[in-house]
Amino acid sequence: MHTHRTARTRFFTTLGNEVLRDNRLSFCARGILGHLLSLPDGQRGDIRTLTERTPEGRERVASALRELERFGYLRRAVKRAPDGRLHTEVDVFDAPAGASAQAAPKAGNPGSGGPAHRPDGDHPVK
Repeated sequence: MHTHRTARTRFFTTLGNEVLRDNRLSFCARGILGHLLSLPDGQRGDIRTLTERTPEGRERVASALRELERFGYLRRAVKRAPDGRLHTEVDVFDAPAGASAQAAPKAGNPGSGGPAHRPDGDHPVK
């Protein structure tokens, strides 16, 4: 694979590779997260608005938002306005936040701690 990138001087979003490589997230959730992070503060990030901007259906968007919430990239809170109406506040993070984002430790005994890979880091030692 050859990657070709263009230099950006405006209209770009910086996003860490760890977000795009978080294998707990579906590609749909990663794409929606990237889109949400590219929006200015105060922009709407609800299911209806996102569904209007993507070919993904309402269920896929809702599922992706639940994924992002489960792994700490998104937080939603229902608030009551002074006039009594309810609205949802959405916070989006470029890194997982909170204890729900921490992966559970693997069960079993730990390894020996010896080198498991060659210096190039691609293949196990035989």
